[in-house]
Amino acid sequence: MNSNFIASETRDGVILRVAVKTERPRVAFRLEEDAIIIEVNEPPIMGRANAAMKKLLADKLGVKTSNIEIVKGARSKVKYVLVKGLKGQDILERLKVLNNKS
Repeated sequence: MNSNFIASETRDGVILRVAVKTERPRVAFRLEEDAIIIEVNEPPIMGRANAAMKKLLADKLGVKTSNIEIVKGARSKVKYVLVKGLKGQDILERLKVLNNKS
């Protein structure tokens, strides 16, 4: 896995590349080569899919939803999300463990 595409550290936190798939029959999470794939069952209207993505990502990483912020691509399928309160290596390790359980 090329973790440079998935996560990069900044002084504000870690920016993750997340691809969101909306209106899915189930909520799911997985890692791919260049992004974190999150499937939500919410539609992409009025921020509902973004809110569901933030909640799922916060739950998976063990942080508060308020520590997750979309910094680029709020209206796009591919988003860049800032996670505050964790280091890049910690995030990648947690995501790898979760991905192996899927």
